[in-house]
Amino acid sequence: EIEKLASTYRRPTSISFPRPMMDQKNYDFSFSGLKTSVLYYLRDHPLKARGLKIRINPHSNPHKSADAAHIAASFQKAAIDVLVSKTMRAAQEFGAKSIMLSGGVASNSALRRELKVKCQKLKINFFVPPKKFNTDNAAMIAVAAYIQLLRRKKHAIRAQGNLNL
Repeated sequence: EIEKLASTYRRPTSISFPRPMMDQKNYDFSFSGLKTSVLYYLRDHPLKARGLKIRINPHSNPHKSADAAHIAASFQKAAIDVLVSKTMRAAQEFGAKSIMLSGGVASNSALRRELKVKCQKLKINFFVPPKKFNTDNAAMIAVAAYIQLLRRKKHAIRAQGNLNL
C-alpha cells in the first residue's frame, strides 16, 4: 500500500523524515523512530486521503493538511535510503561480489531499482527473484537451502523448545 500511494507522488523527499541509524557503523535497522516521526507529522498535519480529511489530532490546524501519497513517498524514500546505504556499505566492507534481495521487502519496486543502480555502479552482481516469489518467506527459505545444497553443506535439524530467544 505504501508503494502504491508513493508511486503517485513525484517528490519523495519533500518531507524530511529521519534516516534512522544510517550513520552508525553497524548494520542494524530500526524504523521505530521513522514511524514515530510519521505519527507526529500526521498529528500536526491533517491527512487528506481520497477526498476525505482524517484528523489525527483534533487540535491541529485544518488549513495545514497533507496528502497520503506525499507522506507515503517520503516515508518510503527514507526507509529505502537506510536499507540501500547499509547494504552497499556492508558489500564494500566485506568485498561482496553479489547482493540478493528477497523476502517481502523485495516486492518494493523502488527498492529493487535503487539497489540495482547502486550495484551496477559498484560492479556488484544483483539478484532479485520475480515479484511473485517475494511475498512468502517459504520461497526465501527454499533459496537459502538451495544455496547450502550447492555448497554441499549439511545441517542437522534439532528442535529447541526454548522460546526465550
